[in-house]
Amino acid sequence: MSKMTTILRLPTSPSNANSMASRLYQSTPALLLPVIGLLMFLAIWNGVAKSIDTSLGQFPGPVQVFEQTGALIDEHIAQREKGRGIL
Repeated sequence: MSKMTTILRLPTSPSNANSMASRLYQSTPALLLPVIGLLMFLAIWNGVAKSIDTSLGQFPGPVQVFEQTGALIDEHIAQREKGRGIL
């Protein structure tokens, strides 16, 4: 059985709740390290993006990318609705 399957396996009865807490405590480093890595990546991206100027303007940071993602999703939904009106 893979490690991820072992981490995500839920207890089948209330008596196994203690073992679930024990398993969660034991797997905390396996879950915490990727989260720390992602947070470090976002922090470095945010810091470096402020110092990069391209011919198109300043390099976008994580916040600008997140905001643009929302705008693109909204545009996609609007285009789908417009397409449904044509059919």
